[in-house]
Amino acid sequence: MKKKILIALAAAVLIGIAIFAYAYKPQRNIASEKATFETTVANITSEFTANDSLANLKFLDKTITIYGKITNVDLQSNSIMLDEKMYITFIEKIATKFDVNQSLKIKGRFIGYDDLINEFRMDQATTAD
Repeated sequence: MKKKILIALAAAVLIGIAIFAYAYKPQRNIASEKATFETTVANITSEFTANDSLANLKFLDKTITIYGKITNVDLQSNSIMLDEKMYITFIEKIATKFDVNQSLKIKGRFIGYDDLINEFRMDQATTAD
């Protein structure tokens, strides 16, 4: 009887440790991750136009490097718009280091396409080297 209680207690402790490790796993550091894809806003647009389901499987929640031209800078929300299609939110304050019509290479996490306002979104962005 004692043996069964000890086995059940050990199993409960192991399950508790597994649940804790799963719930509190470390967050991703997008800035240090290697980009899965290097592409342009135009290329992502054409892939989503061709087949949005396949494009979502390919890009969603992946670290990507993207090239484009800045069409809007919003210092309040710490974000920029590339090629009037890609809304990007940065990790750090962007201050005034970006200018409209400046070409840029940015690395971040692709979080999807918002069909309501017809734009793509990235977050946790940094300027790519």
